[in-house]
Amino acid sequence: MTSTDEPVLAACFNQSYLPHVAALLRSVATSTLRPTRWYLVGDESVEPAALRQLLDFARSCGMNAEPLRISEALVAPFEDVERYPRAVWYRTVLAEALPDERRLVYLDSDVLVLHDLQALWETQLAEGHFFAALAHPSYGDTGMINTERLGLPHAAPYFNSGVMVMDLELMRSKGFRERTVEFVLSGGRPALVFPEQDAMNVVFADEWTPLDPRWNCLTTILLPFILGASWADDRHHDPVALERAARSPAIVHFEGPSLLKPWHRRCFNPFAHLYREYRAMTPWPLLKLDGRRRDAVLSRMPPRLQATVWRTRLWRSQAEAGTGARPRTRLTAEERSQSRA
Repeated sequence: MTSTDEPVLAACFNQSYLPHVAALLRSVATSTLRPTRWYLVGDESVEPAALRQLLDFARSCGMNAEPLRISEALVAPFEDVERYPRAVWYRTVLAEALPDERRLVYLDSDVLVLHDLQALWETQLAEGHFFAALAHPSYGDTGMINTERLGLPHAAPYFNSGVMVMDLELMRSKGFRERTVEFVLSGGRPALVFPEQDAMNVVFADEWTPLDPRWNCLTTILLPFILGASWADDRHHDPVALERAARSPAIVHFEGPSLLKPWHRRCFNPFAHLYREYRAMTPWPLLKLDGRRRDAVLSRMPPRLQATVWRTRLWRSQAEAGTGARPRTRLTAEERSQSRA
């Protein structure tokens, strides 16, 4: 890539996440130095009028934005896989959906961009690698959950697909979508908890390039104590790199259960207020925070104490379900469903 290339980006979303995409776009307009070109990929739940309004908003922010409809044929093989909507598979078919594009930056809807994206756009992928992504912090034994359930080597990295720099040309030429479909439809494969992310981690285990954590600063990087961990517990990154990312993230990713989302009253992510400010600058201001009455009380507790309460409740729910799991190892089904954009 050269510095003259215009960054091309895509976000995939449903109707409920459309306002979060607007906040994302507002953050990009504030943080980037050069124009960006966007594909806004709504699923069938997105109302045409709302999509037009989002496009108008993006253009008012100085962006070249256009809608992209994923064809039924591209995602039909994923029908009813693990009972997730087909929209979660959109990022696995973007290469075919955008036949004239060579490279793409994919962003989840629940992120904020705080630095210029040119350096991310120019990320060098290793030869033969389809994309760059963040290796999820392992934090000792907590990081082994995903690799073990997917049958990957014990110490293998597991990437987060919320921010990806994608080589679309290579994906098309090497059958990226076809390889993903073949695995997903194969018999005897492990259950997919985070469907497209799990599938890509298995199929392309040795064919992706690690991103610097500042480009996908997860909640668990900003606040490792929510998992009872510290940066030094991670085997995939130098703790200095994690601390640098947490202190000056380029992209903040609000991944995790619903109470860690910035539109929830209990969210103690230090960038939650910035999300709310950006959201207020969109046609979809955040008028009311999610959560119950007791959450207003819990939100006044220090973050570390809130994290302890959350881990304790998680452990109790798992104990009642008979999983015998430890407090910091596994999300409930409800929390899993809330943790994806």
